[in-house]
Amino acid sequence: MDISKRTCLAKSLDFQIANLRNDGIVFDICNEESAKAYLSANTYLFRIKRYASNFNKHDDGKYKNLDFAVLKDLAVIDYELRMALEYLVANAEHDLKVRFNNLLMSNSELDGRRIAKLVDPNDRFVFDEKTGYRNQHDGRPGKTGIKLKYSPYSDAMVRKYFPDPEIWNLWECFNLGDLIDSYMKYLESLHLRDNATKFFGNFRRLRNAVSHSAPLLLDVDRTNKQGHVPQTEFVDGCLCDLFQMDNPPAPIPSTIKKSQLVYDYSSFLCMFLIVCNSMPIRRIAAKLMLDLEQRICKNYEQYYQGNSECIHLRNTLACIIRISRAFSEYIKAESDQPHQSGRLHFIPQPFSVK
Repeated sequence: MDISKRTCLAKSLDFQIANLRNDGIVFDICNEESAKAYLSANTYLFRIKRYASNFNKHDDGKYKNLDFAVLKDLAVIDYELRMALEYLVANAEHDLKVRFNNLLMSNSELDGRRIAKLVDPNDRFVFDEKTGYRNQHDGRPGKTGIKLKYSPYSDAMVRKYFPDPEIWNLWECFNLGDLIDSYMKYLESLHLRDNATKFFGNFRRLRNAVSHSAPLLLDVDRTNKQGHVPQTEFVDGCLCDLFQMDNPPAPIPSTIKKSQLVYDYSSFLCMFLIVCNSMPIRRIAAKLMLDLEQRICKNYEQYYQGNSECIHLRNTLACIIRISRAFSEYIKAESDQPHQSGRLHFIPQPFSVK
């Protein structure tokens, strides 16, 4: 880097530090030079300031003795949380296909093309050589294949199978939303219910956030403007199985009703246990959750436990610690196969038709 660029960067970092100081952020634990090094190598100003939304302000709009070291710690925890979830959501998506496939294989009258037509009645995934892909400049718009985009990794498969696809072919081009919608349609056609579907909304939200590297440790409240608190009875019951207690430990019961992250996180981990039957995958997931718990605990007592300026964040982190530990211990207690009973072991079941 030449001198002029170094000078420009130094001025930019000075400006960022001044901006943070103007918001009331202090540099007692992490000094300015360390903060500059972190800002230049690991993150950017707008991103790290988003974590400050978890803390109270004075009447003048400045934060109350919020040290840059705490924002840095939250950024690292948030990264570790997303990396752990990235592994789990990727496997959960694959496991949902395995679950779907097992359901299909149990049908003695299975017709892969008929099921493809059931879940894609408008032929959005049917390939037509005349119209080509919708994202090709020379492709003419048509009524079929409007969901197919050209990729060199899938082109040969699409041209071979997608003029008349079977359900297994479609999975290879489905996004998560398409996969969930098709699974729900198939369950409905057989008059089946699956407890895993109760958590699909949580699954999609976390998967989308993780895939876009969106920060998760933000002060996001589940209650609406009228103060309505969404119901959590089903996930509460699953957490009782997870903790093997009559009620999950505090502060989970109250925080799960208010915190979007705690609600999505706990719900998704329950869904993961329902759909994932591979013990090697479960054990890796348990290790990731244990590592995450330990990383949060590293500075929890110093930065958050007694901090009255971030009560919501403190409770959120406490919930993640307890839920991650329970998840790891639940899997650790298994031997050669997942638990075979309870709400966290569920296969699709018939429901009565009125």
